[in-house]
Amino acid sequence: PLLTSAWSPRLYRSADGEIVAFSPIPLHHLRQDSQEDEAPSVARAAELTIAGSTAPIRHLQRRERLAASVREVQARLRARLTSLRGEQAGAAEAERYRRWGELIYAYLWSIVPGQESIEVDGDVIPLDPRLSAKENAQAYFERYRKARGASEQIPSLIEQTEQKLAYIEQLLTLIEQAERFEDLEVLEAEWQAYQPGAGERGAQAAQRRLRNRRPRPVVDIRGNQVYVGRSGKENETLTFDIAAPDDTWLHARGVPGSHVIIRWRDSSGGEDEEVIAAA
Repeated sequence: PLLTSAWSPRLYRSADGEIVAFSPIPLHHLRQDSQEDEAPSVARAAELTIAGSTAPIRHLQRRERLAASVREVQARLRARLTSLRGEQAGAAEAERYRRWGELIYAYLWSIVPGQESIEVDGDVIPLDPRLSAKENAQAYFERYRKARGASEQIPSLIEQTEQKLAYIEQLLTLIEQAERFEDLEVLEAEWQAYQPGAGERGAQAAQRRLRNRRPRPVVDIRGNQVYVGRSGKENETLTFDIAAPDDTWLHARGVPGSHVIIRWRDSSGGEDEEVIAAA
């Protein structure tokens, strides 16, 4: 057809009649799942496809569903972080509970049954009137032990939660930037593999989809290759598997987003600022 211009434009429709693809020549592999119709011209095939396509709407809907699922987990993690920080602030009072318990023991002789507080050196210590003086002291020591135990675990829990939140924010940014169907599909697989409730089989299938996906470079007019990570897995692959010592690594500072690698056609010539700006 390139030599003779004998084109045979075709339209391909789904089972419900929607045009899902067009081509200037027959595409035999699409016949398996789509109905093939002749079109009067390539231009008309393109017009019909664009006019009748709901693919952009479906893409937006799919992206929003995925983003909503991620935001739900983000909200839970934020609430968890707030709770942990509150517990950390409470754990800072542990020494006060210990000191109150010791002061109650030191002033047992002055506490009478039913007393609601005791003042020592200007410090007012609340007492449970239903408990004896010794029981009040023991209750404060018990609170001290619990607070101390929590204070030892809370910093690591806060760090873990902050790391999860950073990943979630990175994933949300990549979802919002995803313009191609295949990019969104990879992000869905990554999210499925990340969620603990996905099940072993679902997680394994998602991991296989991620492993089979390798970033492809865009080659500029000067022959430099620019790789862009469009998922967390791709970012990791770019940085740790693909990038070489003479490549340039780029990332927006202080915000989540893609890792970008520039592989220079001639690394001996140094970096080109125009190429970096475009990347």
